Amino acid sequence: MTSPPPTFTADNPHHDAWRYQLYLTTTAPGYIGIAVLDPSGDGHEIRLTGDELEHFIAKAAELRAALPARYRKHN
Repeated sequence: MTSPPPTFTADNPHHDAWRYQLYLTTTAPGYIGIAVLDPSGDGHEIRLTGDELEHFIAKAAELRAALPARYRKHN
């Protein structure tokens, strides 16, 4: 049985190959937080406004499109 896909919440974060966890938060009013926990439990969070998040997503899409096709997984 496979695990459910991550919802990017603290209850069901994304786990990378190095066991880092990535998830979104809404603990600060008006901001979306992007939290990362390392395998030892140390964490960091960056908080973005809605506009900043949209710019971040657009830039990520631009960078992804520039990758060679073999690196663009469709997960």
